[in-house]
Amino acid sequence: MNDLDNREEPLPKLAPNSHLLSKILQYPCNSCNSKMHYSAEREKLYCNYCGIEEDFEKASDKVKEIPLYEAVKAMQSFSPQSIDKIVIACLSCHSEIMIQSNEVYIRCSFCGSEKVNKGAYKKNLIQPQGIIPFSISKQAAKDAFNAWIKEGWFRPNSLRTASFLESLKGIYLPFWTFDAATYSEWVGEQGIYYYVTVSRNGKRQRQRRTRWHHKSGSFHYNFDDVLIAGSSNIALNIIENIYPYNLKAVINYLPELMIGWDAQIYNIEIDKAYAAADLRMHNMLYKEASRHLGGDTQRNLQVSSDFSAQTYKHIILPIWICTYTYHGKIYQFAVNGQTGKIEGEKPYSRIKIFLFILFIISVISLIVYIRKS
Repeated sequence: MNDLDNREEPLPKLAPNSHLLSKILQYPCNSCNSKMHYSAEREKLYCNYCGIEEDFEKASDKVKEIPLYEAVKAMQSFSPQSIDKIVIACLSCHSEIMIQSNEVYIRCSFCGSEKVNKGAYKKNLIQPQGIIPFSISKQAAKDAFNAWIKEGWFRPNSLRTASFLESLKGIYLPFWTFDAATYSEWVGEQGIYYYVTVSRNGKRQRQRRTRWHHKSGSFHYNFDDVLIAGSSNIALNIIENIYPYNLKAVINYLPELMIGWDAQIYNIEIDKAYAAADLRMHNMLYKEASRHLGGDTQRNLQVSSDFSAQTYKHIILPIWICTYTYHGKIYQFAVNGQTGKIEGEKPYSRIKIFLFILFIISVISLIVYIRKS
């Protein structure tokens, strides 16, 4: 028996008209037939081989508000598809590769060509309507990080950013937006400060007191595009701190804009996303009621709100993300792929913090010594 008899069974051949192939998107260059990808530097589709640039459609007519009740009703009968291994054929080198059915970004391990698995989004009930392409390049994201990490005196001198910035990657993440019309009634007590002069131990002192007034009222407030992340794979405190996005720039979802970029499908369902949006809207309505109540201080504020005309959109937004390790601890930061705003976790030098505290103690001790002298 020769070695060939012990080889593994080859992957099954796929027919040219397989439904899988129709879901795998590659974008050939019209000039050299190489593969195009979206370039954040140029904000166009670009061919690395011959340098051809190609613009893309920027219409937004398919980005529409959808009544929330339609999604809630559809969820009652929706059964999520199982996540399986599937075999696809690379249209560049004709090799066969195996991927997870929910993977959006595909890179052929034989020829390196990049593709988008459009079928990944079919795993979820709701398909993306819109997308904002990257307008911050990788170099611009690196520059933003280098400027940000150097802010503050407590940065470790030994921190070298070049090595872990190699893991910086651009990724398209899923988001939900929610609209709602609201009517709120509120009741509370408004406190107004006033001052009196009193005598204590033979000395006259000025004291602050509060005069309370019972007040009530109502107001209308419309929410537009309350943004909620659809992925739980990145810390919310980091994602929400790189807001805002200019959501007026959302265009119709175009999968070709995702070629060459990592991407994820949502794993936070619309009902859980709306619960997060609902909490945020209630908090904002409470602050609005507090503004209406006014005064120098407040107490016993209660707000009752009715919501109507709730709608949603499912969109894809660009983020640069990097996770790095420094002295055994994991840190993460993100850069808004549209605006360049950065947020994340920084390492701090314990020695510098200790020296700073020691300096403060020394200054206080010196002041006390001078006063006693």
